[in-house]
Amino acid sequence: MTIQLAILIISGMTLVVIAISTSLLYYQIKSFHEWNRRKETNDFLANIGYGKLAEVRERLRIYVNPYTPDQNYATVIQSLPEKEALKLRSDVLTLLNSFEQVALGIKSNILDEQISYDCLGTMITCFVRWAEPLVNELQSQESRLLLDTSNLAKAWQEKLNLERDAIKAKLIREGKDPL
Repeated sequence: MTIQLAILIISGMTLVVIAISTSLLYYQIKSFHEWNRRKETNDFLANIGYGKLAEVRERLRIYVNPYTPDQNYATVIQSLPEKEALKLRSDVLTLLNSFEQVALGIKSNILDEQISYDCLGTMITCFVRWAEPLVNELQSQESRLLLDTSNLAKAWQEKLNLERDAIKAKLIREGKDPL
């Protein structure tokens, strides 16, 4: 009976050791995944800022000011000769597809949303607003095209609006009624 009790105790202790080892392994894998996700986000955003997409962004700056509310894809494309319009459309699609990769990466938990938002929040929301006529045209042909980019831009626009409101609220001196 004492041998059976010793075997039972050893088996129980073995199970405890296995449970502890498994939980430690889980936390190690989780932290490694988080590090990889942040690293991938950093690498991807560096590609947007300094890689081939930087060239596309520079070409777009000639025609595009996405921060001007009265300008959009439709108003700019109408004023261009056909050859330049086709080149502009190609560059706009390249940048929108890159934003779709960001949106899908965030949705799939591959890219870190907060890092991406801090780096691209204003750019994506303004550019998607600017390119809305093209996005609508594409989505009329296939409703899933750039859907994640559109959804991300809407969510980030709401977040930007809340941040702007908070900044405005802090500009009012505490203790006095707003004017």
